[in-house]
Amino acid sequence: MSIRTIKLAEDHRYFVRIIKRPKRPKQPPAKNASVLLRMEDQA
Repeated sequence: MSIRTIKLAEDHRYFVRIIKRPKRPKQPPAKNASVLLRMEDQA
């Protein structure tokens, strides 16, 4: 696994953690959120 892949995976986990926070913005970036959540479901 390349360093770039590992970094992307870490960034992904970080963003998913933000999106899944109880207190999230009323209008999160829907496009990014849906893509990240879809990736999380497949993981």
